[in-house]
Amino acid sequence: MVSNSKISISGFGASSGQDNTEWLLNPGAVSVVCSSLEGVRRSLLNSLAGRNKNSGLRIRVEASDGHRIVQALPSAAVLPPPGEEMFVGTTVGEQLGFYDRADNQGGQRLESLDNKFGFGFSSMPQRSVWELGAGERRCLLLVSQAMAGPRNWIMHSPLERMDGARQSSVLEFIDDCTVRGGIVVAASGFPVLLM
Repeated sequence: MVSNSKISISGFGASSGQDNTEWLLNPGAVSVVCSSLEGVRRSLLNSLAGRNKNSGLRIRVEASDGHRIVQALPSAAVLPPPGEEMFVGTTVGEQLGFYDRADNQGGQRLESLDNKFGFGFSSMPQRSVWELGAGERRCLLLVSQAMAGPRNWIMHSPLERMDGARQSSVLEFIDDCTVRGGIVVAASGFPVLLM
């Protein structure tokens, strides 16, 4: 686990090419990008994920031993925009198994996630991914990536397409990530407070 004092992002919002804006991402905090323009949200989050290398965005990780410039938010998993989820298995069990670490602890991690947040995927390993509702599929992608143990998260509209119970589970999951010192960057088209 990388311990850092702060992550600063610059190089956005400057039409003259000068850095006139800096955004600090602090471990243990949620940062919400709120814009009615989907392209703005998507571009910024894709740049943080390292998917848009020509954006001019610079990410500087500062730690006790100095700093380094990186191409993407370190150790981050990405919850894609609603409807753009990609799955690597046809069943819930295959999807979860793909992201499992090779330490034979996957079942315990899944059970822990299910007990803590109530996602319920440990009881349906043979169920087809395509039988799940849109909100369930988004939660499945979140849980399967969580099994790999990312420190930070980039989330496109994390509560969209979810019912009240799943929204509560995702909010609890986000809170748990920050309690453990992770950074969560979430984007929304609505002025919504996640925490």
